[in-house]
Amino acid sequence: MSITIHYIDEMFNLYARTLHIKPVEETSHMAEMVLEEFSKGLVVFKVMADMYQQIIVVSDSGSNCCGVNGIPSAFYWLACLDHKLATGLTTVVNKTTKMENGVKSKPFYRYKDVQHMLPLFMLIDACKKASRVLQVRELAEPAQQDVQAGEHNSMKLAAPLPFKHQGNVRRARAALANEGQAKQAQ
Repeated sequence: MSITIHYIDEMFNLYARTLHIKPVEETSHMAEMVLEEFSKGLVVFKVMADMYQQIIVVSDSGSNCCGVNGIPSAFYWLACLDHKLATGLTTVVNKTTKMENGVKSKPFYRYKDVQHMLPLFMLIDACKKASRVLQVRELAEPAQQDVQAGEHNSMKLAAPLPFKHQGNVRRARAALANEGQAKQAQ
């Protein structure tokens, strides 16, 4: 379980920081257990029950997060819009496969050939490409600042990245370290 804080500064710059990560060994992730572990995580930062009314919790809509006896019973809770959009998009426009003569096909969009749907799929593909470009750029900027400061081996990220982006971290780190070494050699 992790607790991440999102906030803006006086210039409306958005920040995200992971405050607390704790492995939850219990097999049952019931709403009550999630609330208990979440509250324990807040205690680490001296956030006590009398401060809960100042906190807005945003999570997916899983019953372990939004169950009646869970987080909404103690905190103001909002369903994550990103999760809602992703669920809607993947339900409607998810790639699928089919079996023909015992051979599984390549993944394809089931509704791509439906009239007027092609622009939607083109937009989805463009958004995925833009997201990848922005993720790499966001990874490179902190590393570039470290190189300029003479810290070639560190890369400070605002929040942990999903495993699939770790290769981008290594590539950005290596490229910027090489650039920093080239500048020092001059």
